[in-house]
Amino acid sequence: MKQRESEKTLEARLVREIEARGGMALKYTSQYHRGIPDRIILLPGGKTIFVELKSTGQKPTKLQMHAIRKLIKMGHWVEIIDRTGLLDSLLQVVDDIIKTSKPRPDEIIERLIPKTWRLPEGLGVVPEIAENAN
Repeated sequence: MKQRESEKTLEARLVREIEARGGMALKYTSQYHRGIPDRIILLPGGKTIFVELKSTGQKPTKLQMHAIRKLIKMGHWVEIIDRTGLLDSLLQVVDDIIKTSKPRPDEIIERLIPKTWRLPEGLGVVPEIAENAN
């Protein structure tokens, strides 16, 4: 008999593993866009993956499947994970993506981000916020 894995356990591992690889696993919640997958994975190199997590054997709801189909039709990558084996497979693909991805050259970043949006060298927070914190 298969061991049941909770959605919470799978989600915690997904977040931990993605962050360890230099990515972000953003929790998505919206009252206006219901059914969107639980996590939006942002990987180095600009790749994005939507991940719907379920406890072992559970299936997405009709509303979730509607949103997933729409995302796929729009060309987005969507994964449905309900067990460790599927998570392990996704992480192997993520590792391959990260190995082959190339960061954007600095000159492209310079053109994309207006100077007024950039933080001063070495500063990790917006200056107005830092000043008001004291």
